[in-house]
Amino acid sequence: MDEKRLVGIVLNGENDRVEFKKSTAQIEKSLKTVCGFLNHKGGAVYFGIEGQSVVGQHVSESTLKSISQKIRQKIKPEIHPDETEASNPYELPREAVREAIVNAIVHRDYTSPSKVQVRVFPDRVEIWNPGSLPAQLNVDNLKKAHPSVPYNPLIFKQFYKAAYVEDVGGGTIDIIAKCNELGLPQPEFKQAMGSFITIIWRSILTEESLNTIGLNERQKKSINYIKGKQKMTNKNYQKINNVSKPTATRELSELVDKKIFTKCGKTGKGTHYILFLRAHKGLIKGSRI
Repeated sequence: MDEKRLVGIVLNGENDRVEFKKSTAQIEKSLKTVCGFLNHKGGAVYFGIEGQSVVGQHVSESTLKSISQKIRQKIKPEIHPDETEASNPYELPREAVREAIVNAIVHRDYTSPSKVQVRVFPDRVEIWNPGSLPAQLNVDNLKKAHPSVPYNPLIFKQFYKAAYVEDVGGGTIDIIAKCNELGLPQPEFKQAMGSFITIIWRSILTEESLNTIGLNERQKKSINYIKGKQKMTNKNYQKINNVSKPTATRELSELVDKKIFTKCGKTGKGTHYILFLRAHKGLIKGSRI
């Protein structure tokens, strides 16, 4: 975690998903907090923080192993902390994936012989559940504040008590927000073939792959921009990179030549660029990076 983000967390203070401890000597108290987080919405315990000050603490490998061991021993049912998560972050926001799966279980049609399915593709993950939206809602409603209309009220009630769902109809909004935080394309919600489908798009334009195709930093920056905004104009490129129009035109053309961007329109005000695979995916219509 970078220093700027840590300072932001400290300044925001403790809440129902964040707790501070001065040192790992307070591990016993911390276990109670971890247990509470596990039974609620999850959370994080930060060591080396006192009040609103980062006092820091050197933590050895043996101390990390000891903490991990105590968590496994004292919290039942046993859990297994992922000690490598910091260096190997999730490709997709796990909160979004969890929310989509919970929604599928809670809102599925249990009279259908079909099952909840999680389908993993090179460019996306799809969560299918048999059933449809209630009559008063459509797919567009899911992208903004909307009422909670559980398909299975009794199942919903149990998941609500376990804090897996909220009684405000905000699950799909959370999925969108978590994907936006990682710079992923906006997730999609569809109804097809008697099922409701949540699509969470993956990104194959990773930092590692971009480093192998000879892009400059401005071009990399433009790719991150277009992932979040869905499209980019020449003027956008000039503004975010502080370059002239000829430079923007040349570097955008290079991205088109490398089949990273596709140019929509020939000339004029409406001309813009989108990701190449979003426009030309031959295997699955509408697929995104």
